[in-house]
Amino acid sequence: MHDDTEPRSAPDAFSPRLVFPEAALARLPSYLAPDHLLKASVRDEAIVLSLPFPLSYDAEPGDTLQLTIDERRVGDITALDRHQPGETLNLVLAAADRPLSSVEDRRVVRINYEVYYGSGSGSNEYGPTDQTFITDIVRPGRDSLAALSFDPRVIAYGVTPDTLVDDGTGNRHLPAIVKGYATSAAGDWIQGRIDDDPLLLSDIYELREADVGTDIEVRFPAALLETIDGGRHAFSYLVADRAGNVSQQPASVDLDVRLSEHIDDLLPPTVPAAADGLVTSDDARVDGGVTVVIPGNAAIRAGDLIVLLWNAHVSVPIPVLPTQEGRDPLMLLTSPYDDVYTDWLAASGDTDRNVPACVDYRVERGVTVIGTPTEPARPAINLFGPGGSDPDPLTPVHENMPLPDVRGASGDPANVIRAEDVTQDATATIVWEIPGAPGIQAFAAGDRIQLFWADDRIGADIVVGDPRRDVVLRIPSEVLRAHSPGTWPVRYTASRALATVPFCNVAMSPDRSVSVEDYRQVPGEGELLLDATFVEWVGSRVYSITLSDVIDGTPVRIRLDQPSVGAGDVIRWRFQGLGESGEPIPGTDTSGEHEITASDMSSRPDNTWPKPPPSSPPSVNRAYVDITVDAGFLLPIVFGRATFDYTISNAVGTGFAKQDVVYVDVRTL
Repeated sequence: MHDDTEPRSAPDAFSPRLVFPEAALARLPSYLAPDHLLKASVRDEAIVLSLPFPLSYDAEPGDTLQLTIDERRVGDITALDRHQPGETLNLVLAAADRPLSSVEDRRVVRINYEVYYGSGSGSNEYGPTDQTFITDIVRPGRDSLAALSFDPRVIAYGVTPDTLVDDGTGNRHLPAIVKGYATSAAGDWIQGRIDDDPLLLSDIYELREADVGTDIEVRFPAALLETIDGGRHAFSYLVADRAGNVSQQPASVDLDVRLSEHIDDLLPPTVPAAADGLVTSDDARVDGGVTVVIPGNAAIRAGDLIVLLWNAHVSVPIPVLPTQEGRDPLMLLTSPYDDVYTDWLAASGDTDRNVPACVDYRVERGVTVIGTPTEPARPAINLFGPGGSDPDPLTPVHENMPLPDVRGASGDPANVIRAEDVTQDATATIVWEIPGAPGIQAFAAGDRIQLFWADDRIGADIVVGDPRRDVVLRIPSEVLRAHSPGTWPVRYTASRALATVPFCNVAMSPDRSVSVEDYRQVPGEGELLLDATFVEWVGSRVYSITLSDVIDGTPVRIRLDQPSVGAGDVIRWRFQGLGESGEPIPGTDTSGEHEITASDMSSRPDNTWPKPPPSSPPSVNRAYVDITVDAGFLLPIVFGRATFDYTISNAVGTGFAKQDVVYVDVRTL
């Protein structure tokens, strides 16, 4: 029996230390001192601790031992009198007695044991007071790990041979940076992952004391990357701490892996004009041909060459510019109309047939082809139209379309609008035969013809009825006046509906040069000359002449103060008597001409205008000439009317006057 009167040891008198089972402890790198960090996986399990029997003598009934956590008694009470010196005690530390924190990382917990001498005075003694263990259930980085950071070249061009780094031993790898993160601690493991595949992992990096809080490089070995070469892959990482807590996986970084430089995910080209189902003539002539869109690809670099393939036609290589890198679409190319038309014609035989084309491209780097799309584009082409086969597809016009023949109101000459004809409509005639091919019609029934003067559309289009008859179109005088003077191109388009509704093809004729003279130099400058005036009406209540006015003949006055009228011009006139019903009266028809003299052009008083007159017409100085109509042509009229027409001609053309009509009453007074 122990003498209770003997002095007791001071607290912390016992030297035996609690021993944690290895299975419950986190891994311990060699460079760290033991810290009794518990695995996160045992958070809900009881842990059995070992303790050598602390007394050097036999205990008596009432002597007990109990664990303390942060100086608080926990767990079962062990009766020491049931054990012997040299024996090992097994003490259960329940999960509920171990403090845990979802906020505090690596919580340090004080642990000890207390011996109570219940057989004597009831005093207590304790084991070593520096005993601790650590609990940790906080995920590394909490929930805010940053994505991997790569060299900008890797982001721009993907993983290529020149982005790999030699570690000095001949082993190459792709470096990636893990930004410093919250809760980082020595012993953390960082491992890169690809496509979230447990078989595609980088080497593990284990943090040292000096690494805590700093950026860390992880390495993806070249041998690993070679197994996924030729595609786009998601790169990320995970962090596991010593306790076994695993981080959330941060956002991945998608990279193209191009170790062989071959691009195997090129998208097919597109032909925008085929989006509606068919490439027609209008589509095929935009910018000289059919536009082909080359899609972008992150692996294509400045200096690479793009070669367009249209069926068997191979374009010259087009270099990728620095400004085009990373752009989508990468570029727009054009397959020349000549190539497109020639291929369609060979396959269709110039019939209404939709012919598929094979449109592809390739990417070259230096002299090596590094990629082609897995599938080409296959747009349907139909260029069947008026005029038959195009003899020269390199030009924008169809040479088999007959030239329009343009004539003014006077007829001849062809393709010259005389000044005096500018104020009247002209015609454009299109013969029905293909030039140089007699009997071969240029158009088909239902074709639509649209005339153009320069770039102006003239009137509505007309529909061809009989394809073996010439087409005649009207050119309004307003168009001629607007383009006088000058030489202008006149052309037309012919459109043909295809069997594939609602498509049609349009062909354009060559230009016909048409000269339009200056109507402003013709007497009257394109307007009707003023009507002549029977002088004797002055003083009458109506515009008329009577017997007293015609006995000695009657003068008819033609004003010369009109635009572009001058000395040397020739007046041609005609007088005609009419009966009461408007029928011409025999013997009343007379005409003549007069060359205007310089004296005619002098101004002198004239009170014959305006008409019908006010009560007293004013006298105005103006130039004029009087033409006398003899009484012999007036008297047979008796009672009726008379007309007076005249023209004035100069070297350029002839101006026409408004017809003058006067009442005539030469019955006996």
